[in-house]
Amino acid sequence: HHPAYGAITCEENIWSGKKRANIGNVCLDRRKKNTYSWTHDDITEDVMLKGSFVTGLFLIIGQERITIVPKPNILDYFLSFLPFMLILLWDYVPALYTIMPIAGGGIGGGVGAAASIIALAKMREKTLVRKLMITFLCTISAWVICFAFLVLFVTLYYIAKY
Repeated sequence: HHPAYGAITCEENIWSGKKRANIGNVCLDRRKKNTYSWTHDDITEDVMLKGSFVTGLFLIIGQERITIVPKPNILDYFLSFLPFMLILLWDYVPALYTIMPIAGGGIGGGVGAAASIIALAKMREKTLVRKLMITFLCTISAWVICFAFLVLFVTLYYIAKY
């Protein structure tokens, strides 16, 4: 909530990156990729949306820069990248793979990347303990999904073989 403009909301499509924004109860009309027009009190102003939910999202009205989604710090990036890296490392280290085999490669990379994006989106303005819990939950979820894929593929292989 902004003191001068009221409630500012923004939605971003995670697949296409297209954004929709509202200032107060007025929907912004898209003119270019990041430029929108905002009509209020019979005045039309150009408004810019810079960034994304991953890199931090800012609304620029005239000379004023309003933070919608704060920019993540280096710890947020590091913790959110852990599920992806642990899935990849787990798959390529034979000693770890013998403990608990998981589906790696493209499937493991995709699941790990999805877990990393979810972790980064969920750890905004949280305490360190909550950030660690989110990272742990995303990593365990990614491992369980990769293990389920491995079980599925092995089962289908043996069903097709016999």
